Amino acid sequence: MVKNNNVASGSQVSAVWNNQNTTIVCDMCIKEVEAGNRPEQWKIWKELIGKETGLGWNSKLRTIDSSDKWWHNKIEINPKYVKLNRKGISPNMEEKFDRMFMNTTSTGDHAWAPSSGVLSTHLVYFQTN
Repeated sequence: MVKNNNVASGSQVSAVWNNQNTTIVCDMCIKEVEAGNRPEQWKIWKELIGKETGLGWNSKLRTIDSSDKWWHNKIEINPKYVKLNRKGISPNMEEKFDRMFMNTTSTGDHAWAPSSGVLSTHLVYFQTN
């Protein structure tokens, strides 16, 4: 699956995204998401930050930059949050997890989500100008 094994020289290693390899990765992700398997830490993190705004990121501590009182209040709500006080999920990784694991929702006759399975041909249409 790897084009170049010469990692020590500093050359860039890239995956081969042929149909077979892409299918394997997609099938693994779909199977896990459909089984409800999302990273536990990510689920707790999303619950912790909820709809909070104005939270900063402390690169040194690798977690939310907030007051001790904020953390105390959150940990009282859910003791599992304490481990995120020591090491959270970086904004970059959170974005990746969100893209992979957030629910896709829609309403109406033409609603579809990746977890729905194969896209029905009657829902596929092209709009031309």
